[in-house]
Amino acid sequence: MTKVMKASAVAAVLCSLAAPSIVASQEDGGAQERDFVGPYLQQKQSELAAQDGLLNASGKANIAKGIYSVLIARDPLANKDIEGGARKDEVRSALLRTLANYLASVGKTPADLNQALRSGISPVEAAANVLFYRPDTQQEFWASEVVVVGRLKSVSPIQGVKGIGSAANFEVVESLKGGYSAGDTIQLMQASGTDVAIAGELTEGSAGDYLLLVSPTRYAAFTGTRPSPKATRVLAQFSPYRITDGTLVATGYSAASNGKSLADYREQIN
Repeated sequence: MTKVMKASAVAAVLCSLAAPSIVASQEDGGAQERDFVGPYLQQKQSELAAQDGLLNASGKANIAKGIYSVLIARDPLANKDIEGGARKDEVRSALLRTLANYLASVGKTPADLNQALRSGISPVEAAANVLFYRPDTQQEFWASEVVVVGRLKSVSPIQGVKGIGSAANFEVVESLKGGYSAGDTIQLMQASGTDVAIAGELTEGSAGDYLLLVSPTRYAAFTGTRPSPKATRVLAQFSPYRITDGTLVATGYSAASNGKSLADYREQIN
C-alpha cells in the first residue's frame, strides 16, 4: 500500500466526479454560465438515500456514519481545490459519504480505518482508487473483505433475488483473508443468468482455480439483509483471477495483479 497520500490524484477523482460548478458556453457570441452543481447534488442525494436504506436494512448505517466521521476529520482534501463554487463543501461531503458507504458495505469499520491511518495507509486514497481509478495489488487486498483461492465446482441458476441470475459455486482451497477455511463453500453471486450474459462472469465452462476477492457484507447490503460471519453467498469486489500454471490471469475489469505468480502475490500482501 502506498504510504504517502497522493492528494493530487484523489483530488482529481473528486473534482472530475463533482463536475465543474460553472461552465462557460458560447451562445450568440457571448459566454453564458451554467450551474451543474445543483443537479449533481440532487442526483447524488438520491443515490445516497438509496444506499442509506440498504445499509440501514443490513445494520451498517451507523458504521457508515462512523466511517464518514473518520474520513471528514482526517480528510487530506479539506484544503484542496475541489470544484463546486460556493457549494464545494457539500460536494466534498457527498463524495466522502460515497466512500464511507462503500467501505461500510464491504465490512470496514471506523476501527479498520484508524488502524490503517496509524499504519500510514490512506483509506481515502484506497477507496477512491477502488471506486474511481485502478487500485494496486495492496489496495485491492486491503479493500477486500475476503480473499481466498477457490476451486469452481459448478454454476447454478438463482431465482428470486433481484439483480442476481446465477451463482458460481466454489470450494475454498486456501484462505488468505477473511476467516474462511479450506473445504468451505462460497457462492459468488452473479448478474449473468438464463437471459443475461455478462462478459467476464463465470459459466459452466470456466472450471479451474481462482483467486477470489469477495464480500459477504456487500451481498447483505445489496439485498438489504443482515450479514452473518462466513456467509456462503458473496459478491465480488474485484473480478476473479484465474490461476493458470501458478499465474494470476484477469477475467474482467480487475487487473492490478494480472500476470503475477500466486507466490509473488502472497509475498506482496504480507
